[in-house]
Amino acid sequence: MKIQYIQYNSSNFKKVKKRKKHSFLRILITLFIILIILAIAGYIVLGNMYTFEKLNNKIYSTVNTVISKIVNKASLTFKDIKGENDIYLGINKESCSEYHFVDGNWYENESFTNLTVNNESDVKTIIEYDNKQRLVNYPDGYYVDFQNILDYDFSLSLDYIVGYKDNYNVTLSIEHSPYDDVTWYINHYQNRFYLSEEYRNENNITLVNNETKEINGKQVILLTLTRNTDSNEYPYKTYTYAYILLHDKTYARFMFKTDSYSEEYMNSCINTLNSFKEISKKYTANYHINYEPTPNPNWGPKTTELYNKYLNSNEIDFGIFSGNNGIYSSIPDIEYKLENDFDIVLIYNHFGNTLDLDTIDEITYDDKAVELTVQTCVSNNEKLFGYTPIFDIIDGKKDDEIRELAFELTCCNCPILFRLNNEMNSDWTSYSGILGLSDPDIYKAVWKRIYNIFQEEGVKNCIWIYNPNDNNYPPNKWNNFLAYYPGNEYVQMIGVTGYNTGTYYAEQNAEKWKEFKDIYNEIQEKYQPHFSKFPWIITEFASSSVGGDKAKWIENMFNNISNYPNIKAAVWFNSADYNPENGEVSRPYWLTETNETLNAFKNGLKNFK
Repeated sequence: MKIQYIQYNSSNFKKVKKRKKHSFLRILITLFIILIILAIAGYIVLGNMYTFEKLNNKIYSTVNTVISKIVNKASLTFKDIKGENDIYLGINKESCSEYHFVDGNWYENESFTNLTVNNESDVKTIIEYDNKQRLVNYPDGYYVDFQNILDYDFSLSLDYIVGYKDNYNVTLSIEHSPYDDVTWYINHYQNRFYLSEEYRNENNITLVNNETKEINGKQVILLTLTRNTDSNEYPYKTYTYAYILLHDKTYARFMFKTDSYSEEYMNSCINTLNSFKEISKKYTANYHINYEPTPNPNWGPKTTELYNKYLNSNEIDFGIFSGNNGIYSSIPDIEYKLENDFDIVLIYNHFGNTLDLDTIDEITYDDKAVELTVQTCVSNNEKLFGYTPIFDIIDGKKDDEIRELAFELTCCNCPILFRLNNEMNSDWTSYSGILGLSDPDIYKAVWKRIYNIFQEEGVKNCIWIYNPNDNNYPPNKWNNFLAYYPGNEYVQMIGVTGYNTGTYYAEQNAEKWKEFKDIYNEIQEKYQPHFSKFPWIITEFASSSVGGDKAKWIENMFNNISNYPNIKAAVWFNSADYNPENGEVSRPYWLTETNETLNAFKNGLKNFK
């Protein structure tokens, strides 16, 4: 066998190896440059879409959220190692009593031990020890100690928990700030009215304290107010708001309220805040309340007939608001052009003003139903830092005005679709939750007082409509639209309100064009689980023309409204919103704005009926 030797040239091998190495480096550098170019291009595209400031904030927020979650998870794991997640920490387990809330039912410890629960169950534990009480909220991930033995309301535990006893009440929720600066968000969206001297002076409220302090290693914002009143009709006069800043833009919100301020009360609040501990989350919070309309047995025949029509009919009545005096001129003119009559006319009345009985007679003369919106304000909801009548109403100081309104309504020989204090879960009405000391119970007390006085005065023609805004402003759990529901015996219909506001304020608040189905799909999703047994009325709605095709929007509305079987009536808001800075029309809602919008409604009515 002949063996051929090939001479090995080491210098040539090194040159080849070096060329391969340089080629590989060039490929890596090229890929790196391409990635940088793509990242810059993506940043520019997204920056043009969202503005660079918003994009930077979004990137920062995303990174901060990821880091916060990692840190929080590590912290909770460390607490497990140290035993701080133990719900019995500091308690002699042998001498305490335990009670467990599971999906709407209560169990003592032994029966709970034998109970089968899963992660979808809503579970809370109450531990009583040394005349104190520890509330363990597993779904929200905390426990807290109260200095008294309390009763609890877990009916809206998906949003918040209420503890109460005698003259003491506390509402507790875990909230999230949409802004990175959580302190600013709290002081502006939660406390701005209470920090206003004008608001406090106009409503006879004293600022007791306003401070930020460290409690149990957490930054806590504390604010206490006292209502100066000699009335005992509403039991709570002193309010303390405490916000424990947590992580990932979350905070624990406490609202303590009692009959009068004292050092003992304040010390009790501080001790409760000091006991707050985060634990690992488990189980799932839920709602535990049944919503069902209660027709008034004292209604007259016409009112009963109208209510039964809305309760059982598959048809939809259309109505209009065109100013309080529209029935005399603009509404007949619009009906003439539409070649169709409206079924409902909406009018407004502000608390303390005489009801226009002649206008109501004119509306009903043509066999139309009256939707009457009564708002307990004195300035058309414009002077929000000024006087609001709600405190005088709950103190019983406005009963004469309520009785006068009741008398006027008894003079109306027609059914009234009675909408009281709509859009209360907002911050733009004088009777809103925020202006009512962030206490939905005040709103409910106003509603019940007016309702009960109406019954005493023999009002037999009012169908009461509960009408929150379609979104909660501010978007807090304590401000959820369900928090203001006064009770089944006080409500017969559900009012829904959703506007396509257009894009006039797109730059200021990211306003977007929204089609009818997009608005009411969202409302349906929120309301149907709770209010499926009620007839619904779109108490006011419309589309702006800024930012899209208003005529097409109207056409799409008629094509989609039947997809919501609970909706029995819909009232068009034939008016406009104006820019307060320059007075120009910002949201033109007029039905007769153009021939196209008028014809779209005209054709919709013809095809619909």
